[in-house]
Amino acid sequence: MRGRLVGWNVVAVAVVAAAMGVAASTGGATAAPPDANLVAARAAAQRIVALTPLPPGAVAQPSDPSAGAALSQVYEAHGPQQVIRTRYWTVSGTPGSASDFIYAHPPAGSSLYAEAGPVPPSPTSSGWQEERSFPGTTGRVTSELLQLTTAPARGGGTAIRADAIILWRPTWEQVPAGARAGRVRLDGFAQRTVTGAGLARLRALVATSPVVAPGGYACPAGFPGQAMRVTFLDGHGRPLAHIGADSADGCVWLAVTVGARRGPALQNGWGLAPRLWAAGSLIRCTAAQLAVSVAAPSVYRSGATATITVRNVARAPCSVKGFPTVKLLAATGRRLPVADRRMSGPPSVVTAAGRATLSATVTWPGHSGRCARPAPAVALVGVPGVRHRFAVTLKPSRQRLGPCAGPLGISPLGWL
Repeated sequence: MRGRLVGWNVVAVAVVAAAMGVAASTGGATAAPPDANLVAARAAAQRIVALTPLPPGAVAQPSDPSAGAALSQVYEAHGPQQVIRTRYWTVSGTPGSASDFIYAHPPAGSSLYAEAGPVPPSPTSSGWQEERSFPGTTGRVTSELLQLTTAPARGGGTAIRADAIILWRPTWEQVPAGARAGRVRLDGFAQRTVTGAGLARLRALVATSPVVAPGGYACPAGFPGQAMRVTFLDGHGRPLAHIGADSADGCVWLAVTVGARRGPALQNGWGLAPRLWAAGSLIRCTAAQLAVSVAAPSVYRSGATATITVRNVARAPCSVKGFPTVKLLAATGRRLPVADRRMSGPPSVVTAAGRATLSATVTWPGHSGRCARPAPAVALVGVPGVRHRFAVTLKPSRQRLGPCAGPLGISPLGWL
């Protein structure tokens, strides 16, 4: 929900829009017509607010009819890519009974997205929230939200407020049709140009990414070292547009500039790196620019862990994707019966900035007793995409690296 509501009953219906198909008006001779997607957003706001499920006997009101103007205090973040339409009603009965009716009559085609409070709401409940969504998204009207709030009305009964909140994208915020190639830079260093199918995937990423809604966000911690920028060029090499995303920004929004116009931030900035990787546009790490080390194990009751560190010793960044491999050798050179096994989720494309490091975690069960086999003296570490295996001499430690025998779990390489 977008507001923090205390002592009110709230129902919200989120609708992710399909294509709206509404044309822009021609406008006057002296004024440019509004963006076609803004026209679609305004039409969607009118349509969505009309979906309000009203209890029998509800009467429309021209302004806030709630006691103490409580409904006027509902907070909504505002932004230039947002259209809001608000309506009010009054109805006899308690706010709890009105909320119970609204819960029992969701708009057709909606599905439960989120709720807070008792489900279903009690006629005597003092607070309740719900969101319902419709599947689908486009690059035009990217989200529709119908938020309903109930509160005691002046003089008795219940006041209802409905807010249709629509997010839209400018029609021009697209990769221009005349783009024939994309010049890629990573942390300011030139990478490989993207064309053909790779260019088409970047075009689709921009076309389908939803706009970022106004308001505050609790973003995860950012990681410096993967600032990407793609400049789209026409057939003569002239720049037409730019897109970019930076891992240092935890939310990693997608920035789009077409000509001299900067578009609103889009979601899915994390999707830029994997598309450039698939197109072969990001320069892979090589053995010559990497140094690998393995930290001493840390042993806990539940098991043991160690960290593999991969450092880029060069000035230019390089990228990797995947899981490292580990083979353990005794001092005699004999391989120990320990097999590595991938763990956790799928790997991401990560960039080692110049002089920066990546890491992976290895885990294994705790030792149940003494091991008759010799302790590992060397770890042969493989970095994904690099043919060379790095022989790392293990420092003497009271704890052996890896189990006496069995699996050695390995996480994907990521930022340290």
